[in-house]
Amino acid sequence: AASTTRDRSGAAADLATVAKQVTGLRFVLKDCGIYDEMQKILFPNGIDAVVKPNLIEEDQDNEEVNVGLKPSRSAVSLTSLGTMDDATTVSGQSDSKRGKTTPANAREGCLLLVRALCEIVGSPQVEPYVVGGFLAAALDECASNNSAIRQAASDTALSIIHVANPWAVFSILRPLLLQTLQSSTEWRVKEASLECLQQCAITKPAAIHKLVPKLLPPLTSQVWDTKAQVSKMARSALLAVCQTNTNADVKKTIPAVVNAICKPSDTNKAISELMGTTFVVPVDAPTLAILCPVLARGLKEKLAIHKRAACLVISNMSKLVERPEAVAPFGSLLVPELQK
Repeated sequence: AASTTRDRSGAAADLATVAKQVTGLRFVLKDCGIYDEMQKILFPNGIDAVVKPNLIEEDQDNEEVNVGLKPSRSAVSLTSLGTMDDATTVSGQSDSKRGKTTPANAREGCLLLVRALCEIVGSPQVEPYVVGGFLAAALDECASNNSAIRQAASDTALSIIHVANPWAVFSILRPLLLQTLQSSTEWRVKEASLECLQQCAITKPAAIHKLVPKLLPPLTSQVWDTKAQVSKMARSALLAVCQTNTNADVKKTIPAVVNAICKPSDTNKAISELMGTTFVVPVDAPTLAILCPVLARGLKEKLAIHKRAACLVISNMSKLVERPEAVAPFGSLLVPELQK
C-alpha cells in the first residue's frame, strides 16, 4: 500500500532522532546520500529554477555584497508529526502545470524530513544544511495544488526560520523572502513569505530592527494586495517588524502608527499619540522609517491644525537625530511640505 502522510512523518521523525542520538547528522545526510537525493527531488532543475542567484545589494556601509543563494548556506513541537489525524496519501492532484516532475509523495517526504531535522536536531547542527535553498523550496511548494504538501511546506518554512542564525537574516533570509514577495504570483507563497518575515521579527528582533528601513516599503505594498489573506498577513508582519524598534519613547505608539500606515484615514489619530510623546532617546534610522511616512501624510492634511501637529512632532523628533545620514532618505518626503 502507498505510504501516507502519517507514515512519512513518522519516518522523518525516526531518521532525525537517529541523526541526533546515534550516528550524527553528517553521516545520515552526507554519507548515506540522503542530502543529495533531497536536492534532486526538490530541485530537479537546479536551485536557479526556484531562486535567482547572485543578487547584489548594498550593506549598511554602502559596500556591495553578494547575497546569492546556494542549495544550502548558513551564517514547535514534533507532537503533531507522530499523531497526525489525516492519514492521507498525496495523490490525485498534480503539480505538473507548475513544472514539478518529481513525485508528490517524495516532495512531501523531503519537506517533512527537513522539518523533523529542524525540530529534533535543532540549531546550530542542522542550520548549515537547511537555511537557504530548502527554505526557497518550502516557499515554492506553498503553491502546490495539494493541501498536504502546502501544509508541510508552510510548517517546514517556519521551522527553518526558527533554526536560522540571526546573522543569516541580512545575507539570506531577507533577500530570499523579499524576492519571493516581489516575484511570486501565487497568493499562498506571498502569505507564507510574510509569515516567515513575521517570525523573523519575533525570534530575531535585533537583526530585523536594523533592516526596518528596507523592509517597510515592500511590506507596506503588500497591505494593499487584492487577496484578503495576503493583506491580513502583511499587516501582522508589518506590526511585528515595527515592534522590533528599541526606541522607548515611541514604542507605545507603534500600534497606532502601523494602523495609520495601513489605514490612512487614521493618520491624525497616530499623530495625536505622537504629540503626547516626550522625545529623550536618540532617534535612529529605523525609528524615522516608521514615523516619517505617517508624518508626511499629516503634512498634507487640509486643516492647518493637523499640519501644525505634524510639524511639532517633526520638530521635537529632529532635535534628537544624531546622524544626518539617518534622516537624509526622508528629506524629499518631508522638506517640500515643511517649506509650504
